[in-house]
Formats: sequence, structure tokens, C-alpha cells
Amino acid sequence: MELKTILSEEEYKTILHYASFAMSGDNCQPWRFKKESANTLLILHDENRAKHLLNPNNISSVIAFGTLVEAIYMGAQSIGYSANYKFMSDFGKKNTNTPWVEISFEKKVNDNDFDADAFFTRSVIRNNYQKQAIPFDILNNFPINFSDIDTVKISLVNHINDDFIEFSTKVENKWWQNSTMIYDILKWVRWTNKKYIQVRDGMHWSETGCSIFEIPLIWLVFKSSTIRNLIKTQMSKNLAKQTQTRLTNSGGLIAFSTKDQTLQSFFDVGRVAMRSAIKLKELGIVYQPLSLQSFFINQNKINFDIPEIKLPLEELNAHKDIVRKQFNLENNFLPLWIFRIGYPIKKVTTKSSLRLDTPWVI
Repeated sequence: MELKTILSEEEYKTILHYASFAMSGDNCQPWRFKKESANTLLILHDENRAKHLLNPNNISSVIAFGTLVEAIYMGAQSIGYSANYKFMSDFGKKNTNTPWVEISFEKKVNDNDFDADAFFTRSVIRNNYQKQAIPFDILNNFPINFSDIDTVKISLVNHINDDFIEFSTKVENKWWQNSTMIYDILKWVRWTNKKYIQVRDGMHWSETGCSIFEIPLIWLVFKSSTIRNLIKTQMSKNLAKQTQTRLTNSGGLIAFSTKDQTLQSFFDVGRVAMRSAIKLKELGIVYQPLSLQSFFINQNKINFDIPEIKLPLEELNAHKDIVRKQFNLENNFLPLWIFRIGYPIKKVTTKSSLRLDTPWVI
């Protein structure tokens, strides 16, 4: 008997619900969907949602598309379908009118190889974790079988070197001081519960790690460029100090690296990172992607003449071996995404990330 290959509307909604949990920088979700046919989905890049200092030449978007395609694959798998992707001719280019990726669905009898409860549990935690090292053997629990990926390396460390913490803190400080990052990040902060629920993306102010007494000042910083410039130095120091504290209070780090500087490799890093994030949640481990995720992305393609990123990138190039040493990486491997990981102080039970669903579909 031939299996049907036409998705119902309800099946499409299920797959898109899974897609809404795909990871992206600041939860910007730089994509739109277009239903091409009953079993074909087109994914377009949304340039407006992708505008960010840490997204040079849309490379971070390419990584995010990898997480998205993997989330779609798992959503299709949950209802008995396979999902096959192919890049369109404009993949990775700055164009909002043509699709980047095409997904085709086919009925396939198989079992889920992931925990759906873990998939929908929120686990990006920005606060301190338990001071308990993550055991190395968790990598034995990563049955990530990508027959088509052989260039991505997962590296786990449960001790964070002092020079890595110092380096990360210093670079974070430079990013904030010499860029528009304060504004870029704050535009994703939702100041009220009503707004948070209404837009269903970004982060609630309580997730920024700031106290309720600091919020009025931060709001003024967001609204006024004059105030922002006046206190940028002090804010940069405070935010860098926060980075130092959080790294110190972590159970370890996990890095996703590649030795190939290609769009396919960046995309594959996103796929592996998404599947790994689900596995971490299954193991009761929470995580926070670091800003470092974008620092090393294809440095040859970044315009070093942009004043906002020139100083931070020079600092990175001078000390990039510190990062490779932290993860014991060979010189030809480049860490593209780094998570700090740990066991939560309080058990995470939230089942919703308040992300966009069907409004993406055009």
C-alpha cells in the first residue's frame, strides 16, 4: 500500500509549531515561510529581523537556518514524515524576495529519536547555574547520527580556564563599548508581560539578569541615544562583569566547530547545535549561547573597516588561540557556536517559549 505524501493543514501546523522553537540570535527568528504545495515548504530570509551587528553577511542567519531545518525535521518525524531540504540559488544572499531553502515532506514510518517533552521545555537560562561540573561522559549520550555531516566537531569542557574567562570578559566589554550592541540587544527586550505575549518573540526583561530597580534606567538607555552614550562605558563594564560571573558559575562549556569555511558547514553547525540542545535538555542540563558564537564566523568575509567591530575583532584575532586551547582544538578548526552549560538551580518546567507560530506564513 502506498503511503500518502500530502500533509493536512493540521500536520503543517504541527511542523510549524516545532519550527517556532528553533534557536536564533536574540530569538530574532530571521525567516518567513511560504507553503508551495501540499508537501513542499519554502523558507525565505527576513532581512529586517536579521539586522544585527553580530550577523555579518548573514552568516549567523545561515547557522540559524540550520537549527530551523533540524527543528522542522523533528516536527515532521513526530507525525511520521521525513523532511528533505535543498538550498535554493540565493541561499545566504541578501535578498528578501527569493527563498533560501526548500523543504519537501514524505510519509515515512519511523520512531522519534528525541524526547518531545524535552523539546518543548525552555532551557535557555541566563542566570547562574549550580557549581557542579558537567561530566565528560554526557557526550556518550549524544546519538546524533548525521550521515551527511562529517565536518562538525562537538567539544565539551567542564573546567573554564582563567584566561578564557578574562578574554571573554575583555572582548565583551569591547563589543559593548565600540558598537551599537546595547541598542541592538535592547530592541529585543519586552518590557511588559502583555507585550511579551503579544509579539511572542524576544526576551522578557526579567530574563536579562537585571533587577527590577535597574529596569527604568535600562529603558531610558534604550529610548535615548544621549543617555546611552553618556553611560555606555559604565554599562559596558557592568555587562562584561556579568559575563565573568556567569562563566565562573557554570558547569562547563560546549563548542560546535568546523574546519570548512563554507555556507554548508555553517548550516550544518546549526543542525548539530539544535539536536544537541534537545539532548542537553533531556539530560536536565540548561544552557546559554554566548556572544562568542558570532566572533569567529568566517573572519575573512567580515569588513574590518567597520569602526563598530574593528577593535573587538582585532582583539579576537590576537587571542583566538585562547579559545582553541580551551577546547583543545586543532588550528584548522573554528568554533562557531559556544554554549555555557550547567545544572539549573531550580528545575525548569516552562513548556512554552512564547515564539511566533503561524504569522510567519505568507
